[in-house]
Amino acid sequence: MRVYLGSRSLEPELAAQKALAIRPLVSDVEELVFERRAPFALSSLEPKHTDFLFRYEIFPENILRAWGEWRGEGRAMRPGDTIVQEAAMPPFPWGARLLFGARVTETIRSPIAALFSYATLTSHAETGVNTFGLRLDKGEIVAWISSRAEPGNPLMRLAGPVVMRYADWSKEKAVDQMLRRFLKS
Repeated sequence: MRVYLGSRSLEPELAAQKALAIRPLVSDVEELVFERRAPFALSSLEPKHTDFLFRYEIFPENILRAWGEWRGEGRAMRPGDTIVQEAAMPPFPWGARLLFGARVTETIRSPIAALFSYATLTSHAETGVNTFGLRLDKGEIVAWISSRAEPGNPLMRLAGPVVMRYADWSKEKAVDQMLRRFLKS
């Protein structure tokens, strides 16, 4: 994880993040699920409803910006892709920027569900696995994020309660945005 101020292009950071390994969880961490629902009358999900998910346009930009490997190659997200993430702490223009990465481990698109998972890399503030999804459930659309994560390095462990609370708050904001983006599609 690197810390800097100001804004910068994330694309040049991709090579460094691609070289990093996934950091496995070291303890049995409880899964947290963040979920929002809204009425949805259609019986299937079309790509126009879920494309934003697979572009990783999930978090409000004042919280997290990202660059996915697939963007530079002009293709769809797939397992093995690396994501460069820039998190703002706090989420203001003048705040510090934390730069880290994750690797896509799974992508699923079906008529009733769309999701992808990633595992964090050794550069990440967290260690863990996050899944971002949309699914149809009895006349509703469900936007959800599942997370099994813990602080990722000794510094983050010291600041653990604050870091993890901020991460959970960020995921709450992301699932709200996912539902809004879906409903606008």
